[in-house]
Amino acid sequence: MIEEVSMTFNGNWYLIIMGIAVLAGLICCKGKRKLFFVPAVIISAVILNPLMYEFWNKFSAYGYWRLLWILPVVPACAMIPAYAVEWTKNNVVRIVAVGIAVAVFVFGGSIVFSLWNTHFAEATNPDKLPDSVVKVGEALLEINEQPYVVTDSSLSQYLRQYSGKIHSMYSRDVVFEGANSPQAKETYENLASSQGDMDIVARNMMSYGYQYLVTNNSDEARKAKIEAAGFSFVRQVNGYGIYRIEDTVMD
Repeated sequence: MIEEVSMTFNGNWYLIIMGIAVLAGLICCKGKRKLFFVPAVIISAVILNPLMYEFWNKFSAYGYWRLLWILPVVPACAMIPAYAVEWTKNNVVRIVAVGIAVAVFVFGGSIVFSLWNTHFAEATNPDKLPDSVVKVGEALLEINEQPYVVTDSSLSQYLRQYSGKIHSMYSRDVVFEGANSPQAKETYENLASSQGDMDIVARNMMSYGYQYLVTNNSDEARKAKIEAAGFSFVRQVNGYGIYRIEDTVMD
């Protein structure tokens, strides 16, 4: 659980900005406006409290970071510059407050539209997926209209976001045959380990009808183990090798 918490907070400036905004709101705002920040304080005290980590761990250690979505980051950060503009008569302070607010939302948010030549157009990659994910996703859909795949952890979540036609054995909210089963976990563990047994990966894939394996194959020894387990090489994409296993059940 501690590792999950460390990953959540490492370099997460949004939480720091929200904390500053909440504290400033509690100190500066008066009357009903102060009540606006009370939920943020209560939620933060429950979620960010180290004494509560073990409690959340009983539900899902890997889902802890999702709890941060209920923190009112955007309204809390928006309230402070709005209050500063209303409170001060100094135009310099007003401009600085608005400038900081705009910078936070522009550079920290997701760009839905991008400047193309002289006009704004819909971004070609609004989800900000890594380029390697886009290329691997395109390649998989070229090979098969609805590929059932096992991939490295660096790709599994993103590929489902790229296209719902890509069926992954392990990912969030997947309901395909064998998805997130004990066999899927075993497959993931062996694929993730440099010493993993690729025969187990192949057996589990064939048991549930998963045909394609996508993994980083820059290591020659690893490539040899993959091919020895019965996989045949299909295509190389951005450092990832796409392999296919025949639809036969291993003994």
